[in-house]
Amino acid sequence: MTRQGYRFWKLTAGLLCLTLAACDDAKGEKGTDADGDGVPSSSDCDDQNPMVGNRAEDGDCDGVTRAADCNDADATIGARSLDADCDGHLVDEDCDDFDPASDTRAEDADCDGLRTADDCDDTDETVPADDADCDGLR
Repeated sequence: MTRQGYRFWKLTAGLLCLTLAACDDAKGEKGTDADGDGVPSSSDCDDQNPMVGNRAEDGDCDGVTRAADCNDADATIGARSLDADCDGHLVDEDCDDFDPASDTRAEDADCDGLRTADDCDDTDETVPADDADCDGLR
């Protein structure tokens, strides 16, 4: 290798090292963003995973953004897409997922508003609630 070739290689390698080590985040602050997602370590939910974002958008770091989270201060409480009324009962368990006061299917299997223990036929919502002898007629 010629002297000029050696200098070129050394300069190129040096610039590459500086480029790779100089900036770790979008703000250009060295060493503050380990995963390179542009979110500083102090604000990143998981600074080892670029797919996990900013605490400002996901306060409890459960992977659900504030707007879509039932309670962004508690990671055990999930997304509105799974529990629209945020009452703690998932959509498929809830009789009316837009009313937090409604019963669950465990309490009222046919979701007719009459609890299972008081319902003549809790598999059929058409059986009248006021059918005292449970014959299907009022």
